[in-house]
Amino acid sequence: MRIERNHRLHRPFRERSSPYVENWGGRFFSEFITLPAGRYAARIHVCQSEKASGEIITLIVRDAQSGQEIGRDEFSATKDNPRRSDESMISFDVVEHGVLEISGEVSANCETTLLRRLTIVDATSSKICRKDFFEPAVKPFDLTKVERLHLGTTGVCNASCIHCPTNKPGMRMPSGRMDIKMFERLIDDLRAGGFTGEICFALFAEPLDDPHLIERLRYIRQTLDCRISLSTNCALFDPAKHAEMITLLDHISVHVESADPVVYNKMMRPLKAAKVFPKIQALLDLADEKQRDHISLTAPLHKENINSFFSLSDLFDRGRNSDYLNPGTLSSGCRPEGLFRDIALAPTAESCRPNDLQANVFIDWNGDVVPCCRDFSKSMVFGNLANQTLAAVFGGERRSALAESFRRGEWASKKACENCRVDQSPAVRMLIEGLKGYASPQHLSFPPAAFRLGMDVVREGDHSIVARSGGSDGCVIYGPYSELPRGEFHASFELSLKSAPEADAPFTQDAAYIVVEATDGDGTKVMESKVLRLGELDLGTDITFRQETAGHVQFRIFKHGPIDIVFGGVLVTQTDLI
Repeated sequence: MRIERNHRLHRPFRERSSPYVENWGGRFFSEFITLPAGRYAARIHVCQSEKASGEIITLIVRDAQSGQEIGRDEFSATKDNPRRSDESMISFDVVEHGVLEISGEVSANCETTLLRRLTIVDATSSKICRKDFFEPAVKPFDLTKVERLHLGTTGVCNASCIHCPTNKPGMRMPSGRMDIKMFERLIDDLRAGGFTGEICFALFAEPLDDPHLIERLRYIRQTLDCRISLSTNCALFDPAKHAEMITLLDHISVHVESADPVVYNKMMRPLKAAKVFPKIQALLDLADEKQRDHISLTAPLHKENINSFFSLSDLFDRGRNSDYLNPGTLSSGCRPEGLFRDIALAPTAESCRPNDLQANVFIDWNGDVVPCCRDFSKSMVFGNLANQTLAAVFGGERRSALAESFRRGEWASKKACENCRVDQSPAVRMLIEGLKGYASPQHLSFPPAAFRLGMDVVREGDHSIVARSGGSDGCVIYGPYSELPRGEFHASFELSLKSAPEADAPFTQDAAYIVVEATDGDGTKVMESKVLRLGELDLGTDITFRQETAGHVQFRIFKHGPIDIVFGGVLVTQTDLI
């Protein structure tokens, strides 16, 4: 038997005794698993916090019904020894069929400590065999099974998006364009090897910077029977130079962070919306002229742009629906620093498998073959096509060694893999689905999916949020960190009570109440606050507030007393535009 849990989104719980400061401690993951009676072993991979400074990480296996602890491991989180986070193994006995809870607790940095992977296997003895957790032997590389070949024919990017490592201090790599002969040799090798996947022009840089792009696209069309796609920010698009690319490509993805020029200029600097948006429209118009419907607008979603994403369909309106909008997910770019933690929506730790090295291949402009598009530092180069054949690179020792480390579950042994964090795609898509309902600048509807949860708060099947009466008092629901323009606003909170104190309860009707408030994005400036007594919910849950300057807004709900609150979202109306 083998059970695996990975790429999981967990809600951290603050330890009640932990001070409510930035690096508070608590439970950072909890998994419930049903197992029959028997002896088992668990291997738990932890992604240490980027701020790790010796805090204690404790991994515990408990009987979920009795709460009895049946296994534990403990170690210190230190930047000097990240490999220790891949070595936690616990053996335990299950007396009778039942539910177990496997959880992780940390004395500090709870919000930034993540579960990378959990594996449970049958154990034949009390001594744990590490090999029992390994995956099957890696098969030889097969070019016919490559799904996508990501190709960077240029190393020059005209943008420096603030969440991307490109063009940042310490990340400026030598840049140039791929030699034509090397490129043609690569395409010929792909044909000889039976490649039938997709070639994607996108890796670390801007494909339209390549002066030989059209020539390369023509050669692929003459040589291979495969799909070709390209990702661009469109700032360098020139109809005179790039018109033929419309018919040579099967798909074009345009990276546009936001329809809001303020957000766009901030996120994609030094690009300017005033200059780039007309070029995007020109590309769309040219595609219409050539009767091609193969362009999508895409962006990695995050706190800065999620609430304006669907406005892109209004900005570039060509009678289309939102199907041509392609929401993506944010990554850390394999860096411990950067903006990822500040703007991520649903951070998880990545743990690639050996098959990932088979399905996707990445080749940079100078011939470097790398395993991943997130490792901007190129710390794990397999080989180079300038002095090696394609077969030699893919069959070489360096690629085989990395595949073997993935098979053994040794992600922390590689600096890039240790620092690889990504937003969980299903969670982000759930958020964006919940935001499809609003599109006008006067009326903004923020559904429960756009909000975060405090302690002892749960999401129900109908997507509402419930703060339970037995839970902690204080801030129970907060978000969505959306950007609003300067102006006057009316916010209506959809709130109801699932239960209230009994008449003989120690809390009086006055002692149990709810507070709703509107603050700036950091929560440091309260623009308006209102106390709602139990008997006053029918009188209105609305507040009005004024936003002096454009910026992010946070709505917060506080619970006091033994009451169950049901939250269905917030409707915001900009009253000075009506």
